[in-house]
Amino acid sequence: MKKSKGIRLVLLGAAGLAMSSCDETPLPPQFIPPGDTLSGAALDVARTVVRRAERQVVKLAHDGDFDNPQALAYLNRLSSLLFILARYEDQQAGVTPLRAKQSSDINGM
Repeated sequence: MKKSKGIRLVLLGAAGLAMSSCDETPLPPQFIPPGDTLSGAALDVARTVVRRAERQVVKLAHDGDFDNPQALAYLNRLSSLLFILARYEDQQAGVTPLRAKQSSDINGM
């Protein structure tokens, strides 16, 4: 299936917005539990829904029931954008993201 010009622009726009937001929002290298702020948590929930849709599209494509690689690329970029926007919202609220517990924290060491 050939990509339409409109789809390419949407994908480039989402990727560009994600990259520019990423430049403004430092992303920690470790796992970040969601929900530091209400708006950040809402964006994390939206990302969860998009990731679920992405998995369904992969399954449908694998089964031969769906043939639109642009949809998968769009969902992937959208998921990344929502993650970055959630971290940006948290940063704007002055919240430092909580880190998930390290294995040493769990074992009491």
